[in-house]
Formats: sequence, structure tokens, C-alpha cells
Amino acid sequence: MRGDQRLFDENSVEHVTIEAYAADDASAPVEVFDEGELQTGSIFGGAATVELPPGDYRLRAVLGDGSAGWWVDLLPTTNDEILEMFAHSGPHAFREFEDASIVHVSDEGVAEPGHGVVPIFPETSSLLGGVFSDSDDAVTAVIAPLDVGATMEVFPVGSDDVVASGVAGPSGVISVDGLAPGDYQVRLTGDRTVSPEVGSPYQETVSQWWPMETERSAAKTITVTEAGLHYVGVTANFTTEDFGTTEPGDRGTIQGEAAVDLPVELVPTPSLGGEGEDPVLIQRIRDYDLHMTKVSWRADGVPIPGAASKSLVIPPTAEGKALTAHFTSYILFGLFREDAETPPVEVGPSPFAPWLEQGVPTIAGDLVPGASLTATIPTWRPGANTKSFQWLRDGVPIADATKRTYKLTGADAGSRLSFAVTVVKPGYSTGYQVSDETDEVAIGAFTQTPVPKVKGPFRYANGNPLTVTTGTWKPAGTTDFAYEWFRDGEATGQNGAEYELSPDDVGATLTVRVTGSRPGYESVTLDSEPSTAILPGKITSDAVPTITGAAQVGQTLTTDGGQWSTVTGLVPDLSYEWLRAGDPIAGATAAQYTLTAADRNKVVKVRVTASLPGFTSVTKPSVGTAKVAQ
Repeated sequence: MRGDQRLFDENSVEHVTIEAYAADDASAPVEVFDEGELQTGSIFGGAATVELPPGDYRLRAVLGDGSAGWWVDLLPTTNDEILEMFAHSGPHAFREFEDASIVHVSDEGVAEPGHGVVPIFPETSSLLGGVFSDSDDAVTAVIAPLDVGATMEVFPVGSDDVVASGVAGPSGVISVDGLAPGDYQVRLTGDRTVSPEVGSPYQETVSQWWPMETERSAAKTITVTEAGLHYVGVTANFTTEDFGTTEPGDRGTIQGEAAVDLPVELVPTPSLGGEGEDPVLIQRIRDYDLHMTKVSWRADGVPIPGAASKSLVIPPTAEGKALTAHFTSYILFGLFREDAETPPVEVGPSPFAPWLEQGVPTIAGDLVPGASLTATIPTWRPGANTKSFQWLRDGVPIADATKRTYKLTGADAGSRLSFAVTVVKPGYSTGYQVSDETDEVAIGAFTQTPVPKVKGPFRYANGNPLTVTTGTWKPAGTTDFAYEWFRDGEATGQNGAEYELSPDDVGATLTVRVTGSRPGYESVTLDSEPSTAILPGKITSDAVPTITGAAQVGQTLTTDGGQWSTVTGLVPDLSYEWLRAGDPIAGATAAQYTLTAADRNKVVKVRVTASLPGFTSVTKPSVGTAKVAQ
């Protein structure tokens, strides 16, 4: 089988030759079998079959391009090629003649072992894997969808530099070779299909650190030695449905004595669900193929705070309870994702000395947001001990609440608080006591709520919006504000902290309604005082209109209209009125005017008016012409 990007490629057909060597002589093969064209990309492709006389042999497969591999029987007790393929998950050293398995052919012509898989790896250290996904461009390889176009990036441990990478081709398999000796972590990126409850499915790009971790800190390390290494099964799984739920113990068990203060560990215990499972296969799956993520330790089914790694020092809160570990498992190259858990174990008492006296803490303080609670801790004996504290909200630890005092927040409203103390001393069991829960924390009330104020400038098109100041709300804390603006008492539809004036606002007054809210507090709504009436925008005349053309009957005069501007850059509309000796000329309201006999010996001017909605119109006359000649 091709242990590279052509794996699972049904079009990967190669000329195959099988060389049989005497088991004790690597100098030359004793038999060479030309198997012709075989499908080397799939375990279900054509198999090479050789017949040998009695004796001991080592076998090598050679492909048409000269690449070759020695047969190493990974599962001596089975002749199942499928299980042989599963057994290849994990690391493989470079194989030479002396590493190859010895095939014994008896006098009766029976070969032992008689079946197997020969992987043909690249000539340099390599990684082989892919991204399982139900994306739009996924291709089915054996029974699994692999994402075509997915990528594999290889990082040295402790570095953000990519030293090698690969892209999944038509087979969906990714292979990366040419790796130098060193320690590496691998990130795989691909697409997956998301099907929301509302709306159409869509594709999103996601990444995982091998094996199937979202954070690099949880990634495993692949070590390439000086002797070289091939690693099979470097995969990610972006499929959206779990394969199923296993029975407790099918994927992991708790190892260690289950007692307070003692360490236990979640260890893999793979089972393929059949009788007489090959112990070598199971050990290889346990070591390299079964991956456990999203671990949650639980006592009587309740998650233990912060217990999310594969090891646990059992806390005193778990004493007398059933301890289990729940996790997500991936098996068989990362293909099958399952919800898994361990069988429960009952937690016994600590083997260390008990405390002579354990003080149960008490809590004092007003149960309203903004008030502070204080815990009192009675004496623990013997002394010279170390205490740590934790406040709890409805039994759940509050982040960063680890001092004897705690200031209540809006998040505490409606909840009951308690205070836990953990006490340690060398040679003694871990002491733990928790106070009684308080009554429910009351809904908070603001003690200072200033009336909001609308800030100008109160002129349309001045280049700045109206704003609102909310003042300082007490008690101190983060208050969220919602806004609603009104024009002469009618809602405008604007709901932000700033208000963009419109022409409709000119002459009107604006008010804003502000609602202040904070988790655990009663919301408060306040209206501002009306603003000053909004003034119209200003149009500025930068140059008076001018007239061009000869002042002679029959000639046409033209005005440039003058030059106008506004603060916001809006261009005003212009209207025209031509004047004869200071009186309007009927019908002369365009930018051009043709002189008539009535204009002879008269001075002609034009009056230009600039206007815009929401602005005060401005009118400017031009300089008059000379007296119009005949």
C-alpha cells in the first residue's frame, strides 16, 4: 500500500514486484514475482500472491518507480488485512532487511504468517493523515469522508514557524515528508458543514491541533529521531455528528487508588467489541490510536470544578461519592468520535492524618449588589497550616473570588452564596469545609441616576451630531444604556448615543429617553429636558454671481451663479431672477437671458438664491451690466 498522498486513491495503480530473500541472506532475492499492475492505493485493491518452496524468507515489495518496503507483520496472531491496516496507526521506524518478518513455509506448503500489508513510505521522515469532514468537497475514503484541500502544518515545539506543510489532493489524504530530526506539533485546517436551526447550511473553516484539540497547549508531540520516522494517523475530525455512545469502560478506566488526596489517572482501554481481540492490536491502539479529549471528572455526576485533565488528585469534596471521568474519544485513525465514560469508582477517605479540629466558616454582610460579604474562619488544629478560599454562587465557584471578602455584583442577584475553605498541612488529609448558603441576594437598586442631558451644537448640518451625557450612575460598576430620541415628543426612530440631525428637526426640540441597566439591578428610565430649538444650517457665499456676454439687444447673458459652500460639503440648489433697472423681468428665471428691445438703455442684473432643505436660503445679486446698447 502507498503510505503517501495516493493512499485510498482508486486510480493509484502501480506495477508491483515481490522479492523473496532467504531469511539469513540479504545479498539478493532468491525469487522475484512480477505481479503486474495492482491497485496500490486501497486495502481493497488487488492483492499480490506468491508461492514459495519450504523455507524461511523475508519479503520486499517494489513498485514501478523504484520505491519499496519490507514486510513487517504487526499482528502475528491474525491474518486479517483490515486489522493489519488499523495496526499501522502510530510511528514506524525505517525498515531494513533485518527488521522484516520471517515467513516460514512448511513442508506442507503452509506459510506462516500468510497474509499482511506492506506499506511503501517516502524515503524521508514523513507524516500521513487527513481531515475527516462532511464538507461539500469531501471524498469518501474506505468508509470515511476526507476533506479535499485540507492542510497540514508542522511546527517545531515552541516555535510559530511552519517548517513543512501539505495539502490534501483528490484522495483526501495529506502526506508531509522531508522532516529533519526534532520535536513537532501539527495543526490541521479544513472545512465543515454547519446546519443551523434557522437558515441554510453553510461552510466554515476550522482548525485542530493533533490529536483533535482546539488549543495548542493540549497538542501531542511527534519526535523524529536521527534514525528517521514515519507517523500514520495524524488526523483531525470536523464531522458534525458523533459515531455513538460507548458503554462505560469501553474507551477508558480510572487507574489508581480512589481516595481523597491520592492521584488517579484516566487511561485508555480500547475495545473493538469482538471476542478474542488481538492483544498486539489493542496495545497499539491504546498507545497510538485512541485519543481522549474534553475530559470532565465528576463526583456523583456533578463536574468537579477545574478537573479537566487526564490526571486528578481527588479533592475532599468527592469523598464517599462515585467518581467517573467523562470524555470524547477518537479511535481508528481519529475517524470514530464517541461520547465515553469510565466505570464509577467509590472514593474513600484520605490515607493521611485527620484534623483535630475543623472550623466551619460563616458569612456576614448585606445581601444586595454592591455590598461586601466577609467570611469568618474558626480555628483549625493543628496550626501552622495553609488555607485557600473560594466563594461559590449556587454551589459553583466564582471566578477570581478567592479572598475572605467578596463584593456582590449584579450577577449574584437571585442566587445563594457560600464560602469554602481548603486547608493543607504536610502529613494531614486535605481539609475542606463550606459555609451554609446565604439567603437569595436581592435585586439591586441604583443609588444615583442623573437625568441625561442633550449636548449640541443645535444647528442642522454643522458637521457634528447631538450627543447625550448620562452622568455617573452609582453604585460604581458597568451600566449599559439604551437610547430613544424624540422630536417634539414624537419618536424619530434613532436609538444611539448620538443623533444625526435632519431637515425635519429644524425648528423642533429634541429629547432623549435613557434606560440604564445592569445585571441583577432594576432598570431605570429617564427623559432629558428638551433641547434648544434646532437652528437651520448655514449657506455661505464665497463669491457673488458674475455675468458674461455683450450688453446689446439680441445678445445672451450668462451667470456663473456665484460660489457657495456649507460646513458639511452639501451643494445648494440655485434659482435665478433677472432684473431690468432693478425690477424683475417676467419669465427670466434661468442661468441665461437674451436681451430684448425693452432692455435698451437699461442696466441688467441677476439675483441668485441658494437653498437646501433645512438651511436658511441666501440671495446675492450680481454687479449690473453697462446700459444695454441697440
